[in-house]
Amino acid sequence: MVFFLLLTLSPIVHAWYFTWLIPFAVATRNLGIRWVSLSVFIYFVLPYRQTLGDNSWVLTSMERYWLWLPLIVGFIWSKWKDKKNIAGNRE
Repeated sequence: MVFFLLLTLSPIVHAWYFTWLIPFAVATRNLGIRWVSLSVFIYFVLPYRQTLGDNSWVLTSMERYWLWLPLIVGFIWSKWKDKKNIAGNRE
């Protein structure tokens, strides 16, 4: 949970930071961590823009949306599912 908060609230996030999630994805089976491994390909648009002459390393609003939405939705979904399974086991 702490790593998730640090990653999403960090002012600067590099594509390599997502490789740190691999051990957590295996250990926790969190859906958000799996989905962000697909959305991280958004970062490949930045070097492409550089070849076109745009030297800005800033993602557009829509690119940020597609980068972070899978992580946040999958993380919330996994936490909700875990909570539901724990409540179902108690009954």
